[in-house]
Amino acid sequence: MRAKQTDPINNRRLLRLVILSILAFFVGVAGGIFALHRFAESENFRLYLSKTLSSLLGVNGEFSKIEWDGWQAQAGRFDGIGVGETPIQYITASNITTKLDWMALPRRQWRLYSNRVESLNIEFGDVLKARGGPVIQQNSQQGQTLDQKKKEEKKLPSFGFIPDKFVFEDVLFSSVNLKASDIEIRKAEFFLTSDKGSLKLRGRGGDFAVRDWLEGNLGNWSVELKDKKVLFEFPAISPANGGKGSIYGRNSGDSTEVNIAWEGLPFRSFLKKVDVPIDGITSGEATYKTDAAARWKCSGKIQMLSPQVSTSKLLTQFFKIPDPLVKRLSFHIPLESIKSDFEIVPEKIELKNFVISGGGIFRMEGNLEIVKDQNLDGEFLLGVSPSAMTILPPEDVKQIFPIFKDDLVWARVRITGTLQAPREDLSSRIVDSIIKKIANGVFQVPFDQQPSPEGLIKDSINFLRVFIDER
Repeated sequence: MRAKQTDPINNRRLLRLVILSILAFFVGVAGGIFALHRFAESENFRLYLSKTLSSLLGVNGEFSKIEWDGWQAQAGRFDGIGVGETPIQYITASNITTKLDWMALPRRQWRLYSNRVESLNIEFGDVLKARGGPVIQQNSQQGQTLDQKKKEEKKLPSFGFIPDKFVFEDVLFSSVNLKASDIEIRKAEFFLTSDKGSLKLRGRGGDFAVRDWLEGNLGNWSVELKDKKVLFEFPAISPANGGKGSIYGRNSGDSTEVNIAWEGLPFRSFLKKVDVPIDGITSGEATYKTDAAARWKCSGKIQMLSPQVSTSKLLTQFFKIPDPLVKRLSFHIPLESIKSDFEIVPEKIELKNFVISGGGIFRMEGNLEIVKDQNLDGEFLLGVSPSAMTILPPEDVKQIFPIFKDDLVWARVRITGTLQAPREDLSSRIVDSIIKKIANGVFQVPFDQQPSPEGLIKDSINFLRVFIDER
């Protein structure tokens, strides 16, 4: 049987058809890519990109004019205002550059890589609501604000071949400034990645400041924005005054929770505006919370080991002893530790389970409230070694220090006044007893150098005058 011969003419026609189909395909793809490139250079693409990024961040935002050089694009800035329950209140980015991967266009993807942002500024929380909102710069191309743009509600074109998905590679931010309430981060550098609807920032360096309290360097850190929530971790903070700390927290738009821990931090870092007679190295932890009604609370505990006390400030500021006597009564207070639980709410600081320990010869326990940043209200038990009370008559010691426990004699002390001018009711009872000894001529002055009779009389008169005026 004879084999069927192939018609060479038909083969050539089939080959020509295949080649033409392949060429048509590539021409179509090239034409589509060219059309998409033209679309990317259009005003509609700027609005399309603005809408996509705004939706991802939960803001009403817009890019300025986008300039193209081949497949590389540059925009002068992006401005956005938070909408709904988003934790971002205001965002602005400047000098933005990126590259578009044309090979991803047939897969209906806008793949952007080599992304760089020179400067980024974000404010979170209720900062701008209290100010009435930020002033947004006008768009350089349209001369209209973002709010005006929103009212126009421009509709974007809908073409079946236009990619409907953005894919971002890592974005490098050279200089970032963030603000949330009284906390600021300045000049940080970080990388941003996008994955399944979430944004994650991995930061490096940058300075931070907590208003009227603390400054330092952040080290490596991360912030994640997911489902309109902000999660942040700062595990290696280095305060400017020494020590180390960590901060972990979250913000969900209407509430915030921040957990703070530290060690090796000087006590004066907490009280920059208050001149206190004590300093030392502290450790502790705190939790800061806010709710939908903008109420906030900070609670935790703090401990100070081997604190140093300025006896001159203690005697003049707290006990109101005149300078002539202070110079002669300077002494060392051998404190072991100070520790306390605390709770801070608007206009009030409460110290609970406050304990000062002084090596078995001194101890103070109690609670204290500081209202409106200065007014004091506290009740304490003060325990001292009986050997330190030989300056007083035995009968007065029993009356002023009626409690005996743990080898100490204890007195109840009430503290009032202000931080600048504190008052207590114990020293007046002790002075009454000292006056009695002076009057009886049996007061032994515990001075390193015995003063002259004239000097003692003068100092005693000044000493008494102060307490008479205070009472």
